[in-house]
Amino acid sequence: MEAGLVEREEPSGLLYHYTTLDGLVGILESDYLWATHVRYLNDVKEFRDALDHLDSFIDEFDAEFRSYLQSVLPSKIDYFLNEFGVYTVSFTDDERQPTIPDLMPGDRLNQWRSYSGKGNGISLGFDHNLIDKSNGDRVWKSRGIVAYLIDGVYQKDKKQELFQQLGRAAASRFKLDIESAVIGESAIWELVWPLLPAAACFKHPAFFEEKEWRIVISPSPLEPSEGDLVESPVHPVKFRKGVFGITPYIEFPLGLRSVNSPLRRVTVGPTPHIDDALIAVKALLAANGITNVEVAKSKIPYRNW
Repeated sequence: MEAGLVEREEPSGLLYHYTTLDGLVGILESDYLWATHVRYLNDVKEFRDALDHLDSFIDEFDAEFRSYLQSVLPSKIDYFLNEFGVYTVSFTDDERQPTIPDLMPGDRLNQWRSYSGKGNGISLGFDHNLIDKSNGDRVWKSRGIVAYLIDGVYQKDKKQELFQQLGRAAASRFKLDIESAVIGESAIWELVWPLLPAAACFKHPAFFEEKEWRIVISPSPLEPSEGDLVESPVHPVKFRKGVFGITPYIEFPLGLRSVNSPLRRVTVGPTPHIDDALIAVKALLAANGITNVEVAKSKIPYRNW
């Protein structure tokens, strides 16, 4: 996504990733988060919602090319999604909430309801300031993987505004063949690829209370130096059993044992023996060589076990 196109808010504080105890063990031991293919997330309109706003992108081009782009872009986006994929890791901006006494970031009731059945919830607070912003984008660079950090877009007018600005930038970059009204194959991909990080963060308004941010990985189908199409994504895709069956994912490295580790807080969700759980989580961190992490316990008197 092009730098500086849309004025975006900064996260209010740490970004929280809610998971289970099994998820915590896996993250600490592997030093990875799993970025899941957008087809396999809870929102059934995930990513597809972007196609409803594609005209906002296309309308920024000269009239001679709009019908051509309308006929080509949806199928190219579908092809990219199937062949290369778009992968995300979700976080909540818990500090972007009304100020309520005794409300602790990383301790959100609706997330515990989703993850802490039988006292099984954990939240991990990550420091967004470790993201490389040298090019104006929020780009997280870690061990060879480049990903965007983008806040969720819930309102229709904001989605249209974002696509309009992306379309305006794309139209100014490309000199199109006016006689044939056809764009070369590599140029089509250069049009499609910047749309993907934005589209991966379009959310249905019903999910607004999550105040979600996402790491988005959209492997480029272009050879960086030549502009030629390649046959496979840059990052290796793995598979796991998920709620919706076999689920593709990409491992996103964290560097938890480094001096620049982004992990700042672990919160133990509501559980009947929370003090014992707190001790165990501290021991788990120490056993994996992970230091300088605050370990807190939920203050919410939620019982679901």
